[in-house]
Amino acid sequence: MRTPNQDSSGSYRRRESFYAHKFTRLLFKSCAAQSIGRDSVLLLVHIVHTEDAARYQGPVRFWNSQLNEVLGFNSPKLLNNARAKAVASGWLVYDRDHVRAVGHYFTTVPTSVQRFDDEPIEPVIIPSMERKEERVAEQITTQERNDSRPIKGTEGVKQIRLLTDDRKKKLRARLRNPAWPWRDALKKLPLAGDGWQPDFDWFISNEGNAFKILEGKYDWRAGKTQSSSSSPAPVATVTPQQEPPHLKEKRERDVRRATEAAGGAA
Repeated sequence: MRTPNQDSSGSYRRRESFYAHKFTRLLFKSCAAQSIGRDSVLLLVHIVHTEDAARYQGPVRFWNSQLNEVLGFNSPKLLNNARAKAVASGWLVYDRDHVRAVGHYFTTVPTSVQRFDDEPIEPVIIPSMERKEERVAEQITTQERNDSRPIKGTEGVKQIRLLTDDRKKKLRARLRNPAWPWRDALKKLPLAGDGWQPDFDWFISNEGNAFKILEGKYDWRAGKTQSSSSSPAPVATVTPQQEPPHLKEKRERDVRRATEAAGGAA
């Protein structure tokens, strides 16, 4: 009897797309292993996928020794029995010119199985195919992980709300230098003078700011004097070298205003 994979002359017929996958699904959906055995099913799966690899140009060729080795058959009898059952059930077409010739194989779908479709036996729930934004885990070194933990003694430091890409870039640049004394510098914070307090962006903008904190350049808070109620503006007891530029500008501005006010009163 001619099968769907043979033409009227019994020769190889053109296959449809994904034939090997559909054929394999039909093998399992029809429970072929119960009637022809697991060895026959294994042989058929190997044959059909070899056809697929050859782009379905015609029957594929195997020596018995090749199939025994690939499929793990320990004796020629196992291959002969598996092949005979597959042929008899209509799943396989096998031929060779003579006893010592190479075998020609191709798979077919038995007439009794043609009514089967190759859809899944059980319904498959397919998740939403909406494309979601791909999030790649950022690689964090052990040093960076340890550095991200809170440091005792820095509770008064203002916390940032968002670690932006620009901040990450600058922070990584600072952390590449193992000599950057950021831990010791943070322990001296918060520094404050006339309402000014170093923030995160100022701290990571360069390596020098941390060293300057440790060197005492911004220790004006400790030297700040208690201003009287009559003083026009609080003045910190710091040297010009220690005074930050913005405080210097504020002090000079206050002095000018006081001088102008005194001149107007005279």
